[in-house]
Amino acid sequence: MASPQTANAGHYRIGEPQLQQGCSGIECTISGVLSSDLFLVAIATVAAVALVAFTYLASARKECSEEADRVRAEKRAFERFVTGISELQPSAMQPQMVSDGGATVSRTNVGAASTELQDVYRLYENTVMDVPHYDADYGEPLQENMAIELGEEVTTALETTPEFTPQIKQGLLRKGTETKTSREQFLRALEAEAESLQRTHDVLANIDRRVEEIGDSRRLNQSYDQIEHHWRELDALEDECESVLERRQDQVRSGVSESHWRGDGHSLCAYLYESLPVEYPALAEGTLLFDRVRTTKRKFTESLTRRV
Repeated sequence: MASPQTANAGHYRIGEPQLQQGCSGIECTISGVLSSDLFLVAIATVAAVALVAFTYLASARKECSEEADRVRAEKRAFERFVTGISELQPSAMQPQMVSDGGATVSRTNVGAASTELQDVYRLYENTVMDVPHYDADYGEPLQENMAIELGEEVTTALETTPEFTPQIKQGLLRKGTETKTSREQFLRALEAEAESLQRTHDVLANIDRRVEEIGDSRRLNQSYDQIEHHWRELDALEDECESVLERRQDQVRSGVSESHWRGDGHSLCAYLYESLPVEYPALAEGTLLFDRVRTTKRKFTESLTRRV
């Protein structure tokens, strides 16, 4: 729901990231992905289809888009909450005059929670807890969710102080703004991920189309020079595909520091793509295509060898 920090409810919260170790090079990427049974099956079938389907990337883009929509809704909810808190006025503390051995002293009136405090809870319910996905992704009672999002210090003060004091107001404004900022940071990370997925898809799709065109050519009717020309094209496409994998791997390794988000790329992938059969869908698609380019190139190599 929000970022790679596991909560008891089974979803993620903004917080310190759970860092994961990943591959450090393209060799690790390709060999690691190809070693799984899933990819051995996938590679065996990819030669039988006309074009790479890019189903992993399509699913990844859908997951990323839906998560961005949820985080965007949460950001707006916290914006409304902070605005509402800023408009609430602290309670008027009414002193009681009591007698103490003949001397008159002042004692602050302490009774049930003030109307202003009730307004704070109502405001939280009508903003943060009112996002469409709240019950499905969170579902906690008000006080529990408030403590997770705004911190124990603020929520304890709300529960133990009968009045809406200036100190409580400032605490709510500060923590609400921090939480909103965290959502903004995570949203920038998701937008950067969506752009990366789109760029990767576009480049891989272009490579895939070209490989399909070259593979459809009738090698038996081609001259040595024509076959060699296609072989060189495939060699260039192989390099381009490898470059795509390296760029994507670098992004996963370096994370999303440019968006000032506290997670890393491995944690982001583990969180976003948990429901997919692969944790790194862009690398998975690129690896399958890389293998297809090499397989096609190998056929042209064999054709060249037979003509020598």
